[in-house]
Amino acid sequence: SAVFAALTEGKYSQVDARDGTNMGVLDDGRYVPLEQLSRGTIEQVYFSLRMAAVDILCGEEEMPLLLDDAFAMYDDRRLRQTLRWLAQKKRQVLLFTCQRREIEMLREMGIPFWEIQLPQSL
Repeated sequence: SAVFAALTEGKYSQVDARDGTNMGVLDDGRYVPLEQLSRGTIEQVYFSLRMAAVDILCGEEEMPLLLDDAFAMYDDRRLRQTLRWLAQKKRQVLLFTCQRREIEMLREMGIPFWEIQLPQSL
């Protein structure tokens, strides 16, 4: 829930599993099932759960994250906030993507990164 709240800039305060199987979020105290959310918001919920699992499983050890087109369904605002959140974590992130917008946003926000571009034809 803390990760999700940070990624959504506080719009949603909590991820909630009502009966252990059906998930939703709290929006101003009102329960909203996942199926009623946009695809981008659902992707943020799943990303938040993965990041929370990494924190629980790795504890103090900062393991690198490997993300492969993890943000394809994010709009620009969601992507910007997620990149900002990742940069604050001080964890090595290997981001594989076929898009340029991640690089453009990282540059725009002044977040340091290394770019490795593979040749078009292998």
